[in-house]
Amino acid sequence: MNSFRTNRHNFILIILILGSIIIGCNRLQSIQYDFVIHGGRLMDPESGLDTVQNIGLLDGKISAISGDSLVGKTTIHAIGLVLAPGFINLNAHNLSDEHFQLMIKDGITTTFQTEVGTADVDQWYHELQGGQFCNYGESIGHIPVRMKIW
Repeated sequence: MNSFRTNRHNFILIILILGSIIIGCNRLQSIQYDFVIHGGRLMDPESGLDTVQNIGLLDGKISAISGDSLVGKTTIHAIGLVLAPGFINLNAHNLSDEHFQLMIKDGITTTFQTEVGTADVDQWYHELQGGQFCNYGESIGHIPVRMKIW
């Protein structure tokens, strides 16, 4: 009799888990996302993840990562492409609008000018205050500082 209760309990638990998975999948599929990136390859060397998934974005944030189909106002087909969060360039030069546009096309989302730097960080940021295509930063280099104090 005890074995029957255990098996019945396990059976009910399995049904509840399967039901919540099915409901969760239906919930992901019923949402219309702002953007869907369809069929991209997700890779994470730290966890060993290497799989093809669909990504749903709402309000500029990732809301779903799923192997199931997702519906979006705009769909980007990424079959055969690797999806990455963005790359950081630690040694940028010539931070013109054209340079920022080319970096974005290479997948760079953040760039820093670190080699020589500037003596006047406030002025440097003021010159770029109109906004750029990616995140950016500047260092205070030893050469401009030495030139200023000599």
